[in-house]
Amino acid sequence: MSLSAYHKLIKGLSAEELLKQFPEVIPLEQASGLSSSGTDLKSEDADVFSGHDEEQIKLMAENCIVLDYNDVPIGSGTKKLCHIMENIKKGLLHRAFSVFLFNSENKLLLQQRATEKITFADMWTNTCCSHPLCVESELGADQGDITDLESSVHGAKVAAQRKLFHELGIEAVDIPLEDFKTVLVPML
Repeated sequence: MSLSAYHKLIKGLSAEELLKQFPEVIPLEQASGLSSSGTDLKSEDADVFSGHDEEQIKLMAENCIVLDYNDVPIGSGTKKLCHIMENIKKGLLHRAFSVFLFNSENKLLLQQRATEKITFADMWTNTCCSHPLCVESELGADQGDITDLESSVHGAKVAAQRKLFHELGIEAVDIPLEDFKTVLVPML
């Protein structure tokens, strides 16, 4: 099976090369005690976010987990940085998750994204999708080695609980971590 040019690109980028190419990414060893949000967005962002909801603009400063090709965390970058298409094309990867919540009748809860959303406004989507933040509990650091799949999955589940409450008001006690079923889907 031949690899796409993009797959070859991201597979060939080392952590050091990624950090050099994207100086806005804070290396993980310097991100100790990192807050969930980066610094204020820059003044040049005013044009990019003109007309958007203030809360949505603030969310673009959240620190996502930046990854290498092997899903190893190498640093943190703002949601804005991670979602700029030019950065994605150059190989900047970040961790994300999707929640598909089914009721006892196996019916899937869908939601229509808010008009205020900066990305995919008004679109119908799965129950919830977002990003684990570059904080200890969502990196999975409180469970052990952050490069370990089990710890990373635990961190994504913690993040999913946070976002289910934020977006839909669903309390963590109503969806305990052990009730999440994990399906890993490679992006390539």
